[in-house]
Amino acid sequence: MSQFKAETLYRQVEAFERARAINTYCDVLEQQIEAADVLESDRDGATAWLAWARVHAAQIDPFRTLPTMPNAPEFTSEQLARFMDGAETLEPQRDRFRSTPPQYMEPALTLLHLQAEKSSFRRWHPHV
Repeated sequence: MSQFKAETLYRQVEAFERARAINTYCDVLEQQIEAADVLESDRDGATAWLAWARVHAAQIDPFRTLPTMPNAPEFTSEQLARFMDGAETLEPQRDRFRSTPPQYMEPALTLLHLQAEKSSFRRWHPHV
């Protein structure tokens, strides 16, 4: 969720900077149009471009409305899969923590090992 919020903020900052840069460009373009000694058709084309650019800057400006805390999106299983690192189930993880006896043990050591596992099991599962 924090990553989603950070990415939303980064997009808003980028849009804000882009809108501000376009507005600055438009201000300079407007001055150039007023000062230029050009054909009327060229002036009309530049004025049309200026009008479009100002509208576009207003559309991408994140402050056209007051930004608020973004709502968490509903993630699909495909979107979440990239965070799973190839783990399809938690079952192998559970088995990773289970103690395993060596291939061969003396019978007395095997009995001690089993008693220790039983004791550990009861500590974590007292209701069984």
